[in-house]
Amino acid sequence: GSVRMLTRKAKAVYGPYEHCDGKVGKALAFEYTSDPAYRGRDSFTARVRYSDGEIRHGRYEIEVR
Repeated sequence: GSVRMLTRKAKAVYGPYEHCDGKVGKALAFEYTSDPAYRGRDSFTARVRYSDGEIRHGRYEIEVR
């Protein structure tokens, strides 16, 4: 499959920073598109550098049905 990174408007859900919950703002999103005939598990990793220089890594598991 393929993955592209984009931004969307989303409501914040921070847990320990509940005073921010529900506020709408820009959020990082990943759009995953599987190969047309593929069914099963897939995954991808992402490395994102934020505007303050912080780098975060993530691994995402996907089930394609």
